[in-house]
Amino acid sequence: MVVCICAACTGPKPPGTLERYRAQNIDLLKTHRIAMLPIERGAASPASARIVADAITAALSAHYDVVQFERRQAGLVGPGPASLLDDLLEARNRYGADALLQSKIIEYRPFEPPSITMSLRMISATNGQMLWKVSGSIDSARPEVERRVKDYFEWSQHSGDSLYGWRTMLLAERRYAQFVADEFLLSVSPLSPSRRH
Repeated sequence: MVVCICAACTGPKPPGTLERYRAQNIDLLKTHRIAMLPIERGAASPASARIVADAITAALSAHYDVVQFERRQAGLVGPGPASLLDDLLEARNRYGADALLQSKIIEYRPFEPPSITMSLRMISATNGQMLWKVSGSIDSARPEVERRVKDYFEWSQHSGDSLYGWRTMLLAERRYAQFVADEFLLSVSPLSPSRRH
């Protein structure tokens, strides 16, 4: 019986659960400029990956100066074999960035009920230390996620702003991606989210 309980505790996390890490004794408020690497799109189409990348950029831009990182060394473009050290040096020297953001879409379902599984990792461009990491799935088929979508809609919209109300968040790919990006970043950020209209 004890073995079964322990096995259940160490099993996979249910969809909608985010795993978070934030470095201790780090003042994230000193991070001002973030260089965002091109998103690794995994199962998402190029268009959907762009929508998610734009949502992440918008969520970060509420509190940080965000620059899109484009690799120059050795003619590399997009995600590729460049080393993390090369990326960190380029982020700091070329963009004046305090940190580098890596993002990866693991699973993507844009149709109702939408679901996005991804990971985000912010690394100090000064010393290479991971500042924070968040990964997981936000699946709107889960009741607790649907409740968060409703709350987010009320918080981020004017009442009567949409023909379909909160369901617009599930029908519009860009709106759901923005909800997911805000959920991911709010889970690790010391800053409160900005109000979006």
